[in-house]
Amino acid sequence: MSLFLECCDALSEDVEIMHNSDLALSMFNKYPMRLNNIDWTKIFYKDYEDMSLLLDDFKVYVDDKVFIMPDDKDIPVLKSNLRLVVYNIYEVMALSPKLFIFNKDIVLYPLFPTYIIRVGTLI
Repeated sequence: MSLFLECCDALSEDVEIMHNSDLALSMFNKYPMRLNNIDWTKIFYKDYEDMSLLLDDFKVYVDDKVFIMPDDKDIPVLKSNLRLVVYNIYEVMALSPKLFIFNKDIVLYPLFPTYIIRVGTLI
């Protein structure tokens, strides 16, 4: 089984493969960018090693839909809810060494090769 299929299986309770990623790209482009990455100096962010603390701090978003966008054109964008993504973060992180998990309010960025997740908000 491929890592993509393992990720989809882990998120199977609520996962959608986005065959058209225009909506995700449009939303992602609202974040400030620098050198093909989020410009973290322009948004509020905090790093998390403890996923339960991340969920506690962002409980208002846990049921919100998020896009999972690997930095690999051959891997489709996925859509799921934040709680499920965080519960299965290791399977999600296995998709690509660089990926973004985001919606219009929040962006998560795994700090590969660690298991630290950087979470940023535009608010």
